[in-house]
Amino acid sequence: MHAVAELRRLSVQFRDYLALAGDAVDNVPGAKGIGPKTATQLIQQYGDIDSIMAHAHEHSLPVRVSQPGLQISF
Repeated sequence: MHAVAELRRLSVQFRDYLALAGDAVDNVPGAKGIGPKTATQLIQQYGDIDSIMAHAHEHSLPVRVSQPGLQISF
């Protein structure tokens, strides 16, 4: 049962990573100003995109994401 919970957590983190860093192959634009390295650091520090947004005021990242169903701005 522990393995299932871990896989679920990792799949959520991967979704959040793609929302931040983007993916050219799958045409996911990502957040302007955030690449793979910064996306990884943010997810490692905060765990998920909701926590990242809750702490957005702590960062000076020029972020604005616009894609269907997802709007993020810092």
